[in-house]
Amino acid sequence: MKVICWNIQKNNATNIRADLICEALKTTLKPGEPWLLAILENKSGGDSVGQELSTGLGGSWFQTAPAGGGIHTRENVVLVGGNCHYRWHDTDTSWQAMFGGKFNLQFFSHVASAQAKAETSRSRATTHQATVATARRETPWDPGNCRNPVLVEVNDGSRDYRFGFVHSPGPQEGVSYSDHTYAQTYFSCIMESLQHLGLDGLMGDFNIYGSEPARIDGGALQDVSFDLGGTTFKKTTSSVGDSRLDRAYLHSRYALHSQVGLVNGTIDASDHVGVWVDLATCGDCLHALAEAAEQSSDGWQHLMAPVSAASSSTSNAMDLS
Repeated sequence: MKVICWNIQKNNATNIRADLICEALKTTLKPGEPWLLAILENKSGGDSVGQELSTGLGGSWFQTAPAGGGIHTRENVVLVGGNCHYRWHDTDTSWQAMFGGKFNLQFFSHVASAQAKAETSRSRATTHQATVATARRETPWDPGNCRNPVLVEVNDGSRDYRFGFVHSPGPQEGVSYSDHTYAQTYFSCIMESLQHLGLDGLMGDFNIYGSEPARIDGGALQDVSFDLGGTTFKKTTSSVGDSRLDRAYLHSRYALHSQVGLVNGTIDASDHVGVWVDLATCGDCLHALAEAAEQSSDGWQHLMAPVSAASSSTSNAMDLS
């Protein structure tokens, strides 16, 4: 089972470069293999985008999954599948209470600190009031401004797979009084909320610079995209930079034996490149080795059969003489 996640910048029914996306993905997909594609940052017309990509890739189904968000952040995740059966999709909102609680606590602490400083300052009362008013104006985001993780389950004919897809808040979004950006806090909150939902993997645009822990969710989900390099294009050179904003986390049963890579897209398709994972467990690898060994053995016996017969004939002829 191959799973692909690609952030296509502000895509909709009229601006999607389906031709470039399909051209890039066809070099990644193998004939006949089951696959699931998640297109992030869809602003509108998700069904049209899904239909066009499904047709171009020879897919068998598509779905538009609303991820939520505020007026300026609301998006969909367009899901497209091939050679697999769609089960269901949903969104997780249980992380929101934790996100709001963390930033509200920091906000009230920030305001209280500003008030305490104003009361002990020798500046004029109007300056005190202005300082406190400034602190009060820097309210944190309501969690509803963030997009929710989209969850989907598919079946490839032999097993079910459950994946999550996320588009985190922007890497620079945040408030001055917090040591963490919204994206960093969002990351920790969704990992806490998703840990009991039985995910096989989580992929998306996490908008985090630097390295987060390689193993999260109590060790069940592991970052398998450490060595991929950058996933966004530089605007000045049109080459891929060093920022690894897009990542893939897999359950430990898949993390060791699965393959991971980047979709060879161009900046004309999106300002991001896609990330793909080819899922395999230890059992899958052993089964593949057993099949290869069996085919190798059959081939060896087939090749040796004429030689053995010839040897037998030669031996008999020598005896007769």
